[in-house]
Amino acid sequence: MEARRAENLIKYSEEIQNRPKNVWLKSEKQKQDIKERSKEELKDISARFDSQINKVHKEVQQGKRKRDAKEARKKRQKGESFFERDEERGEDKRLKEQRQNNNESTRGGAQKGS
Repeated sequence: MEARRAENLIKYSEEIQNRPKNVWLKSEKQKQDIKERSKEELKDISARFDSQINKVHKEVQQGKRKRDAKEARKKRQKGESFFERDEERGEDKRLKEQRQNNNESTRGGAQKGS
């Protein structure tokens, strides 16, 4: 094996010498430059990622609002009363009674005047 290596070194010595030398070691300054560039690239990537996440989040929220509005319209079309919707929202019973009393008094007053 060593004999073959020696033969190849002699036979291809010109090619071997004409090759550029590999530089594996980097200076401290080059290492620092690479670190700084990679940090900047990471900041850019994270900023793009955050903006994309915000865009997707907004689209999801808009979809939820549209879906909720559509469900509310369907309920109203089925004949759900305003009082049932208030119940879902947890509105106080006294306020409902006051509204009912006000509605009855205004209806009665309008009928008496006719």
